[in-house]
Amino acid sequence: MIIAMYIVGACVFVIYVFLQIWDIYNLKNKNNDSDLGYYSRHNKPDKRD
Repeated sequence: MIIAMYIVGACVFVIYVFLQIWDIYNLKNKNNDSDLGYYSRHNKPDKRD
C-alpha cells in the first residue's frame, strides 16, 4: 500500500513538472511571435529596404 502511494505521488509530480515546462515553452513562443521589431515598438518607419 505504501509503495502504491509513492508511485502515484511520483506520477503526479512528473506530470506537474512536464506541464510547467510545457507552459514556459509556450510562453516563450508566444513572446517571440508577438515581437514586431524595434521600429514598430518605437513608432518609427522601417529602415529596412
